[in-house]
Amino acid sequence: MALCAPVSVWALAMPSLLLEAAAQGMVLYMASNFLLAPAPTCLATISDEFAREPAACGTATGEEKPIEDISDISIDKINNLMFGNASSS
Repeated sequence: MALCAPVSVWALAMPSLLLEAAAQGMVLYMASNFLLAPAPTCLATISDEFAREPAACGTATGEEKPIEDISDISIDKINNLMFGNASSS
């Protein structure tokens, strides 16, 4: 009686083990990304030291520009556009 398993068992076992290892690797990769990202309540997700207000971007106030300078939109403006005035409802 042979002590090792027949080759046909390993023909099914190895692909399933590799598939399971790949699935666990993806789950661990996503979990590590969640652990390294800042919390949703952290203010660093809203603004950082590189954020620019629209008024701080312009070089001259009376100068006409066809395209506005690149700047960040404040969270107040975003909330007002998305949700409107909360006191009116």
